[in-house]
Amino acid sequence: MLEGPRGTLVLGYANGQVGIWDLENGARLEIAKLHGPLTHLRIHQQKLYAVTELGDYLVWDLSIFRADYCSLVRSLWDKVPVVWQAGRPTLLPRPEEHRCRTSQLHASKVSDR
Repeated sequence: MLEGPRGTLVLGYANGQVGIWDLENGARLEIAKLHGPLTHLRIHQQKLYAVTELGDYLVWDLSIFRADYCSLVRSLWDKVPVVWQAGRPTLLPRPEEHRCRTSQLHASKVSDR
């Protein structure tokens, strides 16, 4: 059992399951099943490492839990510039009126000075 980032709990089990839960509401945020009993569980430099006694392992990047809301939203816009519209995916630019778009424009104006 490890304390994860931003109010999360990381658990590893003898049956090979590894998961991340939100401590506030108990929601399971991520889960995986490895082969063999878990023997090592560690968070180092924003990554979770889990290893079983049979050599199966996983590495999860936890940096997303440290990102502020607008940084995360902008990252998603860059990677997935699609919205669901009229029953199908539609490629759209970032919405002009979104607060994260505004904060990005403000930040770029400040850095231009």
